Parts: sequence; C-alpha cells; structure tokens
Amino acid sequence: PGAFGAVSFLEVDSLGRVWVFDDYAREIRVFDQDGRFLKTVGGPGEGPGEFTMVIGMSWSPHGDLWVLDPGTMRFNVFDSAGMYRTSHRIDGGSIIIPWPGGFDRLGRLHHYARRSREDGEGFELVMVRYQPVLSAGGALVPSDTLGIPDLEHPDPIELQVDRRYRSTPVPFAPSPTWHLSPDGEIWFTEADAYALVRLNAQGDTLLLVAKESDSTLVTQEEMDEAMAELAWFTDAGGRIDPGRIPKHKPALRDFFFGDNGRIWVLPSEEEKSPRPVLDLFEADGRYLGKVEVPFPIRTNPAPIIRDGLFYAVSTDEFDLPYVVRARFSPDPEGFE
Repeated sequence: PGAFGAVSFLEVDSLGRVWVFDDYAREIRVFDQDGRFLKTVGGPGEGPGEFTMVIGMSWSPHGDLWVLDPGTMRFNVFDSAGMYRTSHRIDGGSIIIPWPGGFDRLGRLHHYARRSREDGEGFELVMVRYQPVLSAGGALVPSDTLGIPDLEHPDPIELQVDRRYRSTPVPFAPSPTWHLSPDGEIWFTEADAYALVRLNAQGDTLLLVAKESDSTLVTQEEMDEAMAELAWFTDAGGRIDPGRIPKHKPALRDFFFGDNGRIWVLPSEEEKSPRPVLDLFEADGRYLGKVEVPFPIRTNPAPIIRDGLFYAVSTDEFDLPYVVRARFSPDPEGFE
C-alpha cells in the first residue's frame, strides 16, 4: 500500500504484528515485526467486516480483534488471521473519539453508554463493564458500571456562518482527559495542575499522583504559530479574544499506560518536541524518573508499550504519519 493517510488507531497482537487503522482508506493494514506489509483487513462499506466510522479497536483474551464502528452500531470481530468472524450490536447515541473502552487484563470488555441520571435530570455517561463470556445469541452480558468523571472543558471559540456554528479549542487551554487502565480502572487529569486521579467503580478517589512542575510561559513564537494554525477561523470571519488565551501552558498534555500498568505522562512543554521527555510512574504512583523518547510521538492514538517494545505514531518533515517500533529498557534508562 501507499503512505498512510491518517493513522487513527494502533494495535499489536501476540506475535508482535502491528495492526494500523487508516481512517482515510477505512481499512486495517497489518505489518510483521520487521515492518513488512502483510495484508489488508476490512474496507469501506456497511457489510460484514466493513467499516463506516471506526473509533477504536482492542484485542480480546481469545485473540480476536474487536473493531468499534458506531456508524453501523456494532463491533466487527476478526480473528488473528484477519478473517471476519462475527459482529455484536451496540446501542447508538453518544460517540467518544478516541474510544475510551477496550478489554482489560481480566478479559472484561468496557464500553460507554448513556443512562438516566438518578435525579431524573437528563442523562449521564457511564462505562459498562461486561463479563468475559458472551451469552447465547451473541449478546454482551453487563456485570457492573463505572462512573465517568464529569470534567469541565474550557468553552471553545465559536463562529456562526450561515446559521451554522463552527468552533475551535482555545490555544494552550487545559484539556481534561480520562483513560481506562489495563486493570479496568478509570484515571483522569484536569491537566491544569500536574495531578492524576485513580477512581473506583463508584467514582471515589483511590489514589492521587501529583508532581511539582514549573509553570511554562507561552512564547511569542508559539503564540504566532497557534494564530497561524487558526487562520481558517479568522479568514471565515471569526474573532479570537486574546484575553481568553492563557499565558502559561497547562501542566499536562496527556498520559497513557504500559502493559505492566506503568503510567507515562506527556508534559505540555514536550508535546511538539522532536525528542519528548516523558515522566514515568509505577502503577502505585511512585515516580520512576524521566524518559527521553528519541522521536516525536502522538498520544492519539496512544502509544503501546508491550514486552519491552514501544510502538507509537510519529510524523515526518511533511507531517505524514508513520509507525515507529523501538526497544525500551524495563527501567527508566531509556531506549536502546
């Protein structure tokens, strides 16, 4: 195949093969451990094993790849050879991109759903945890639910054009986010301060991981670059109030997990670095140190750390995406 158009999701199987979903082509491309192309799985369409709008994928404990397509309201399931096996229906409604669910280490599937609030005032999102075993007829059997943190996001900058609204995030504003850990627990950060919170199923705090961090000023060069990226907005008649743009960067940009439960944190000042320096924490919150990654990375899709290997989406000088695999020391010594 040619170059990737848009790498939306990344997975690695038990043989070390890399499965990459290209959103432009709407297909999964499979590569061996040496980066050689092996096959294409799926393709655009609404039929069995085809994709309309993929928002995530995850390996089941049985070695099947579950691909979530809210456009057809189903999971498409493929075996390790890339052959379509079956599908499982899901409820329609809210769409979260990227998909925050998946299988945990106990084989339990997690997927979000809407439910009525206890006070009767509207709806709320919850994470539904399903039993590892499917019921007869292919239905998913829920076991319990996890509370999703109600995070406040800064109001975007909006523009009305021909009775339609367009919006864009405020540059350098904190971006609160939450993720599911390999153990099936929800962690979140408000991003403005250097703090990560681990929750139990009821939404109570089990662990707070915090670290002192210096406040980083937004440079004039960074401000000019951000305004240049918003030229489409101002050219369409939008107005950006400079007073809404923070003068300091938020403490965190994002975080993700390794297969051993360790937490990798990307500070905001490292987001666009060609050699980003990440903070590494043990699953119990102990700080292990800093790790310099010898290439730029994206956190959407999240990098995968498995069996001493680090897989991530990077970009070249033309901003074209490609996938990197690098060997990583089990201790925070860095990359080999």
